[in-house]
Amino acid sequence: MAIEPGSIRNVCLIGHRGSGKTALGEAMLGLASGRQGPAVGNVLDYAEEEVERGMTLGMSVAHLEWKGRQINLLDTPGDGGFIADAFVAQRVADCAVLVVHAQDPIQVVTERVWRRGEKEDIPHIVIVNHLDRERTDFGEVVEQLRDRFGQAVVPLNLPIGKEGDLKGVYGLLSGIAFVDGQQTNEVPDGMEEEVEIARIQMLETIAESDDTLLEKYLEGEELTTQEMFEGIRKGIADGLIIPVLAASVEKMIGVDRVLDVIAGSAPSP
Repeated sequence: MAIEPGSIRNVCLIGHRGSGKTALGEAMLGLASGRQGPAVGNVLDYAEEEVERGMTLGMSVAHLEWKGRQINLLDTPGDGGFIADAFVAQRVADCAVLVVHAQDPIQVVTERVWRRGEKEDIPHIVIVNHLDRERTDFGEVVEQLRDRFGQAVVPLNLPIGKEGDLKGVYGLLSGIAFVDGQQTNEVPDGMEEEVEIARIQMLETIAESDDTLLEKYLEGEELTTQEMFEGIRKGIADGLIIPVLAASVEKMIGVDRVLDVIAGSAPSP
């Protein structure tokens, strides 16, 4: 049976070497196949030299299904010597997933693929990976991203815990905390102020991306969850919203949320 174009998500994974692009792709493939960890074997970095060197040398393609969506992943090299494949992927994909390292988010290749993405006018989703490492601060990373890439950058979730104590993520739109495979509607203890500030920032960014939503927001009316989801979807497609998601691929924290955003909010062909 033919797949409707509206159900397809063509996304490329881009970013500096070591940010965890390929690991994220393998983790998403694993989840989609019913595993609680990465896919078995080297699905993306399958070439013998890639396995030996532990790095992506050329673009690879994989497919998965998630919540009724056909997601086509284009995994690209993060080394500057092989960056041409990343440029090709940005030309053909409908959305770029930029993976940054929480300890050093704005690196040379990060800048280069971002500039290329602007040239290709491709929407972006940003994943802050390795938040379980020492000397990482999600809030500081978001500020660096906003300083470099603009005020359209806005978190859609927040990490619960920090560094080695990272436990899960809290969804600002859903109001749900995801910890160890469990869900709760309660704001984690000690995060009340952080959640309130981030939620206001998110709401303002969503409202500013659409005149109708902005008018409603300025009049003091509360945006419905459906309006916010639709605002994010449209804002991403128009380049007016660049969502940021917290993750630790190594601990499989936040990977399912990445899939949800790609399936629900990334543009289709």
